[in-house]
Amino acid sequence: MGTPVSPQSTKRGSGKVKLQLFLRSCLTNMFKSLMLPAVLAILAFVSSCSAALTTPPTCGGTWCATVKEIMYTNETISSSHSFDMCMDTVSLNWKQTKPDGSYSMLNTADNKLYNVNARGKCTVSVPQGVADASQMPFSFMDIDSAAHFQGQANSPDSAIDSSKYYHNRPSYSSNGVKLPAEQMTWYVLPSSDDATFQMVETTCGQTYGTTPGDGGTSSTQSGNRDFSSNFDAAAGADSATYTVPESLDCESSNEEVTFASLF
Repeated sequence: MGTPVSPQSTKRGSGKVKLQLFLRSCLTNMFKSLMLPAVLAILAFVSSCSAALTTPPTCGGTWCATVKEIMYTNETISSSHSFDMCMDTVSLNWKQTKPDGSYSMLNTADNKLYNVNARGKCTVSVPQGVADASQMPFSFMDIDSAAHFQGQANSPDSAIDSSKYYHNRPSYSSNGVKLPAEQMTWYVLPSSDDATFQMVETTCGQTYGTTPGDGGTSSTQSGNRDFSSNFDAAAGADSATYTVPESLDCESSNEEVTFASLF
């Protein structure tokens, strides 16, 4: 995030940037492809989901989890990083914490975005516009309405037996640029009451020759998000999670912030 997301990476520099851009493009391409009848949703993030197993879950709720993002190129890990994330889709609050302890947080009660660095210095700014569920990161929780249930399967990285949903987002062109097809999968896990579902992991895959969108088939890349670690629905519902400590003095920032620029 230029941004709250600046986690550790197995490869610094270009590797981390490529992973973030690839995972973001899977979401961005969805928005552009809303013109296509078959494509109506977004790369899933993490959540509790309520729906029948045979239809794509409708996701929402509250949660905290450790999120691991991994980029595979030709089935080999080319980059990975992790961060802690909390979200409340009712109040539209979120908090993202980096491995060094620094964090960014949106509190919609006062419509302020807080950035606290590893040394404890806090700056606060007012986002442009008002938060709503269609914005990132809340929109990461949606599953394509055209996705279909494929039965039980182990999630790729966490190896958890889950209910699997799949959708092949077709390739299309925009402003003369050919965007590649995306093979999307979502892995969900029923809760103990069988009324809600937790997102375990999601993947976004592409096949290409030399560069994505060239129509080739000799190369593959996949961006995976694993949300299985430290999942805690109660922590995400706690308003204190999204509150800056009273002892923290925050300086005002004149930086103009849009929600799209944060992720």
